Amino acid sequence: MGIFGRRKKEAADRVDGSGDAELQAMRDAAAQAYTAGDYPVAVQLLRILMDAGDTGVAPLLGSALGLMGNSDGAEEVLRESSADGDFRATYALVGLLQRKPGAALGTEEQWDLLGVATTHLHNEVRPLVDAGRLAEAEALLRIGADAGDPVAQESLAKVLMQRDGYNPEVAGEAKVWLERAIAAGMRDAAETLEAVEEVLRSNGR
Repeated sequence: MGIFGRRKKEAADRVDGSGDAELQAMRDAAAQAYTAGDYPVAVQLLRILMDAGDTGVAPLLGSALGLMGNSDGAEEVLRESSADGDFRATYALVGLLQRKPGAALGTEEQWDLLGVATTHLHNEVRPLVDAGRLAEAEALLRIGADAGDPVAQESLAKVLMQRDGYNPEVAGEAKVWLERAIAAGMRDAAETLEAVEEVLRSNGR
């Protein structure tokens, strides 16, 4: 039995509510298996975690299933977690639907899913911003921005500027996100872009 097999058995034996440390050990083992390309082991570990209520691993489980050629299984996992309000799973589901052979981009379903993901994402981000926990808010918004959500892209740009907008490198990144959001139809982001460009001009950029 290899290292991942041993870890899987040990984690499965302990996943009876014995503590967060054990669950974290299983997450780490699953991530290592995934990174090593051992997707069957990763899937087994991630399913145990899902059964234990750790739905946050759904995007990784969906990805592993997809890489194993089980796109239907991946979609089922992501849809279930998306329905439970996991915005990470919803973004992953949109990506999966877009990558399907012959799939069209920007379908009504995809936009509806993005809208759901945006709502759940900002429900988590808003309290962080209000509490001044901008680094945490930024990390969450990057998930949506990287998934192509124009609302998240604009929000990320605003958080970047709020965190360190007078840093030309940060302002430059904010400009890129705003340009992407505008290109995707977020015309209201143009006003924020003008403010960012003014900061860049004042820094000689």
